[in-house]
Amino acid sequence: MSINFIHVGSSGRLGKPWNSVDENTIKYILDIDPNEERRRKNNDNTFIYTCAVNDKEGVFPFYLCSKINNSSLYEPDMNVIKDEDKKRFIVKEVKDIKCRKLENIVSDLNIDFDFIKIDTQGADLPIIMGMGKHLKNVVAVHLEAYFIKMYKNMPLIEDIDSFMKDNNFTKICSLRKKQNPIFDDFLYINLDKEEDKVTLIKEIYGL
Repeated sequence: MSINFIHVGSSGRLGKPWNSVDENTIKYILDIDPNEERRRKNNDNTFIYTCAVNDKEGVFPFYLCSKINNSSLYEPDMNVIKDEDKKRFIVKEVKDIKCRKLENIVSDLNIDFDFIKIDTQGADLPIIMGMGKHLKNVVAVHLEAYFIKMYKNMPLIEDIDSFMKDNNFTKICSLRKKQNPIFDDFLYINLDKEEDKVTLIKEIYGL
């Protein structure tokens, strides 16, 4: 049994626990990475799209911060960010970036994807919403959710919980060992999906 994997963000790395799974566990990877400097080549099982993704297609402002990993489709809110952290969130450039919907990319590939992992500094919910009709095929989602609005107009954990519940996903657990008052990673699973794949994903996460 194998998993078809969508990966958005995380600085181009699949990250834990996926970076240690057997090479046969993942059949296809759709890797969304707008950073041209990390451009890699497509191969038989990995599809690289150098664009951003959103809940609608078009050109949107992208806020490039002094620490690249804090860059986002949302503008950092300096009135909320702690003084000691502000230097990492200074916007160095606002760049127009092409955004696509995952729904259209997945339709182009004509592959059913089982798992989505997202870490996009506040844009996780619109990205999931952009999966559209294909979300019903997804077994599980690993995403990052915020408890406070570090970025202007960003969705919070309660918005994500509501959308995921409406789409038959159950929040299984938080994934960070050390509690953070600002954000956390969560695993959501559609428990009505194929039992073997639900079990495999739980095993990968040590559940």
